[in-house]
Amino acid sequence: MHGASDTCQALGGVETSVVKHVAPCLGQGVAGRCPVAVRYQDTDVAEAYDRQRFHSPRGRYNNWRLRRLLNKVLEGLSPSSVVLDIPCGTGRIDNWLLNASFRVIAADISMEMLAVARREVRPMPWWLGFLRADAGHLPFRSRSVDGVLCIRFLHLLDQQARLRCLNEMARVTRQWVVVEYRIERPVKAAKRALIRWLTGRTGRKKMMVSGIADELSKCGLLADRYYFVSRWFSGSVLVMAHRQERSLSQGLRA
Repeated sequence: MHGASDTCQALGGVETSVVKHVAPCLGQGVAGRCPVAVRYQDTDVAEAYDRQRFHSPRGRYNNWRLRRLLNKVLEGLSPSSVVLDIPCGTGRIDNWLLNASFRVIAADISMEMLAVARREVRPMPWWLGFLRADAGHLPFRSRSVDGVLCIRFLHLLDQQARLRCLNEMARVTRQWVVVEYRIERPVKAAKRALIRWLTGRTGRKKMMVSGIADELSKCGLLADRYYFVSRWFSGSVLVMAHRQERSLSQGLRA
């Protein structure tokens, strides 16, 4: 049985208002986008993000759909598990995690996003940890949390940055990691194939399910189960993976 002290011990005495590494990997977003570490460190952007993700009709529907899927993904896990939500954004799923009786550490590199999260997460238990942290350099001891949750983030990064973040998640978890990937949707794939046939243009190749398993394996994670939001109309898939008992230095060299 985990207590509040487990949440504190996972931090290893880290000062929660300071990030020693200013996102060297998160500065590398996908082509054509503002670096991820910079984009959300703005109060207006954080407030607009929260309105869209939480309060608009589309945002409320997407949140309902995500929480419904998370019920399936996390069913059977110990309700007292210490869970790291990275990046937590404006607390989109932290209320749900708390209602499920998980011990939550909500982390994000943006102080502006964390400020909104502190306002949105209610009721707030005294032991809930809000931590400013870089996903590529997590300030936790190895194997210090039971699980890591990473939603709506990896698709914003290039492969090198994704691998660095996944290696860190594999390092700090004792048991499992749940990550969200974006893959090629069947409907969009058919459209892309038609355009390619008509014009000869090839476009940027999207990740396939087989590529997810390979990428996770490089980081010491074994993909167990895949949960699709909608196989035909959404490219979002949640992957439950478990830590492999091998040297994580192998993943760093991969």
